[in-house]
Amino acid sequence: IAPDKFILATEACNCGGVVFKTPKVDRWWSRAESLALDILEDLKFWAVGWTDWNLILSPSGGPNHLKNMCDANIIADPSQTMKLGTLIMQASYYFMGHFSRYILPGSVQISVKNMVETHIPPLTADDVKNGQALVFESCAGSAVQAWTISEGGDLSVVGTDTARESDGYHHGGMCADQALDSAIPKVQVWACFHSGQQIWKVKSVDGGKQLVNDWT
Repeated sequence: IAPDKFILATEACNCGGVVFKTPKVDRWWSRAESLALDILEDLKFWAVGWTDWNLILSPSGGPNHLKNMCDANIIADPSQTMKLGTLIMQASYYFMGHFSRYILPGSVQISVKNMVETHIPPLTADDVKNGQALVFESCAGSAVQAWTISEGGDLSVVGTDTARESDGYHHGGMCADQALDSAIPKVQVWACFHSGQQIWKVKSVDGGKQLVNDWT
């Protein structure tokens, strides 16, 4: 923002209590990742440093006079209530270690021009595979946005019956399919096998048409 100003990022942390490695290792890592992204963004805009709000806290995320319990790089657990040792090094401790070790005082930014090709080729019928969930996007004339419904009620992606890389090749194409193994309602694409979860009816409603599957 202002490379000639002294900008120091302070008091950042993850709040909402402490997240331990077990049993939520994904959340444990994600908290460290959020701090790392915060550091990178601050450095990108000329911050000269970054400090965490807390170096060490209790297993409950305190002490804090406002009961605003947060996480820290190190958790002190002298009674070993969490059975993870008396000093618990959180994932953020190791992330902070990388920044502290490799970005030394006096380090400077180096201007880099990104020459990476960012163009993503359009999807084709060959890209349609079993189990892919249906995603609604603005109409763009893409080949995989063209569907056809047969007299028997199969709703299939145009061209997937002849696309060699598609799972619907020589199976009549890829059909809209009510997933039977999902804990929540899910419409996916699957190689056509003309069973109940793939049979759709066109129903007239106010303002247009509606596709209905009687399987559910």
